[in-house]
Parts: sequence; structure tokens; C-alpha cells
Amino acid sequence: MKRVTILLVVLMLVLATAAPVAARSDPERPFKGTAGGLGMVQPDPSCPPVNLRSVFTATGHATHLGKFELDYYNCTPPGPTITGIEMIFMAANGDEVFATYEASDVAPVGEEPMLLEITYDFEIVGGTGRFDGATGGGQMMAAIEWPGFEPNYWPTTWVIEGTIAY
Repeated sequence: MKRVTILLVVLMLVLATAAPVAARSDPERPFKGTAGGLGMVQPDPSCPPVNLRSVFTATGHATHLGKFELDYYNCTPPGPTITGIEMIFMAANGDEVFATYEASDVAPVGEEPMLLEITYDFEIVGGTGRFDGATGGGQMMAAIEWPGFEPNYWPTTWVIEGTIAY
């Protein structure tokens, strides 16, 4: 009887410690949303050869974030490939999701103001708060109404489709 009691106590301790470990290995979940905002360029000598940085801000709604703010930026490319892009999604409570992405074959659609439709591949590379250590990725489609460099504000909309684990 004494051995059975000891075995039951050990089994209960093993089960009690196994549950928190399982909770930390969250599965990937759908990550979807939309946002709207503005883009602009700023002079930046650290972005050769164009020496401009494209900066975008938006607000929207996404699964797991609720209402969010989106900030992202990249060196303005001289051609149709965009790399080195960093994104921050900030949930209403201040928790953040960090992502990087790239796009290629960026080409205008239509005339003046030029409409750019860009599909980005993004990768989630961490976060803060409940998103600490977040992973995932997917595609983000952007529609940018670009009237040229004057005025220097471009209406932009985004559609996000991917997965997130946190």
C-alpha cells in the first residue's frame, strides 16, 4: 500500500509539471487582419543608393491583436525588390509583434496617381508581453496610391494573411 501511495504522489507531481510545459508550446493559429494608413519618404543617407527611407503607419484590426497600430519602414529601393523591412504591430494593450518581410517584382498598376499593388512575404520574429517569442508568417498585400514625391503622403491599405504562435 505504501508503494502505491508513493507512486500516486509521483504521478501527480509529473502531471502537475507537464501541464505548464504543454501550455507554453502554443500551436500556430490563423493571423488575419486589415489596416489603412499613410506612407511617405524621408531623406536617409544610410539608405544608398537612393538615400530615402519609406515609412508607413496604419491602424487596423487583426486576430489575436484586436485593434492595432502598424509601423514599418525600409530603405526605398532603386528597383522592383524591397528588402530589409521591419514591422511592428502594437496591440491596444501595448503588446507588440515584430516581423520582417521582403517583396519583389513590385510594379505599378494604372496611371496617375500610380497604384502599386505589392505582396510581401513576412516572418514573425518575436514580440513583447504575451507575444514574447512569437513565431509565424505569411503574406501581406499592400495597395499604395502613389502620386509621386509631392505630396509626400500616400494612402495605403493592407491585408494580412498568415499564422502566429505565441
